[in-house]
Amino acid sequence: YGQYTVLLSERERVQAVLKEKHIPTAVHYPVPLHLQNAYSNSVIHDCRVAEKQSTKVLSLPMDLFSTAEKNKQIIDVLFGAVVNN
Repeated sequence: YGQYTVLLSERERVQAVLKEKHIPTAVHYPVPLHLQNAYSNSVIHDCRVAEKQSTKVLSLPMDLFSTAEKNKQIIDVLFGAVVNN
């Protein structure tokens, strides 16, 4: 289990809705790899898609002990936040 990451056009608003419902989220890679210091000498510099996607990704809770009920709650809140914008 790692991350369950979704792509959202209104990440901050959806993240706020999830937070109100006590559903933790995370943005694991806010800076694309090619822009991080470790890759400053890389020959790859033009990754527009990665740059755009890094502003839209949000990781949802996911672990070995998640229950179907908890997963349904997360899905329902996420769906409501996305559809009822």
